[in-house]
Amino acid sequence: MLTGFYSAATALNRAQEHHELVAFNLAHAAVPGYRQRLEASATFESQFDQALAASTGNQERYGARRSGVFVDTTPGPIEFTGAPLDLAIRGSGFFVVEGPEGPLYTRSGSLALNAARELVTSSGYPLLGAGGRITLPENTAAITVLHDGTVLADGQAVGQIRLVEIRDPRALEPVGATLFRAPPGVVGDANDSSVIQGYRENSNVDMVGELIQLITGLRHFEAAQRALHVLSDSLQLQTRPNA
Repeated sequence: MLTGFYSAATALNRAQEHHELVAFNLAHAAVPGYRQRLEASATFESQFDQALAASTGNQERYGARRSGVFVDTTPGPIEFTGAPLDLAIRGSGFFVVEGPEGPLYTRSGSLALNAARELVTSSGYPLLGAGGRITLPENTAAITVLHDGTVLADGQAVGQIRLVEIRDPRALEPVGATLFRAPPGVVGDANDSSVIQGYRENSNVDMVGELIQLITGLRHFEAAQRALHVLSDSLQLQTRPNA
């Protein structure tokens, strides 16, 4: 009986976690460069066995838990904006930005100039090129970005945007909505990616699919809640003192 309570309680917890993840995806569906989050579930027993590496087999372990959250690296739709500092990547590459604790990676190419005339992301982090930060001279009238990432200021090269590929997308760790951290061992040069100027990549959130997931998660929560009520009523009947 009590194991049923535990199973239903973990189902409620999983439904709540799923709801929060789907809501997060929907809230960022209009954010350029956002990568949809996915998740996987596993039984508590399988996770417990993996943690211990060897199980005695005589312990009661019930319910389910989240086994991981993953980043969907599928490219999102590319939209023409005409803005010279809007950049998109054709291919699987990522831009490299200078984070407070090391390099970060993003697909969001909505750039701007800071007070030092450096190319920065919407979060204010400097975009990195092959030689470091990319700075534009004063009074630059025309900014051109070639497909190989070379940045021209009035026709003069001032830097080349660095693109990298993440060999194992499962290693991506979200840092906010559009930035990611990854171990150095899975980061390499993106030789098959190119930059296109005047475009931006929108989020890859599947709105219809996420709305369906929202409804499905609600149904799972309601089913687990009903199971708890049934178990509670049954326990009361079994423990009621005889008149």
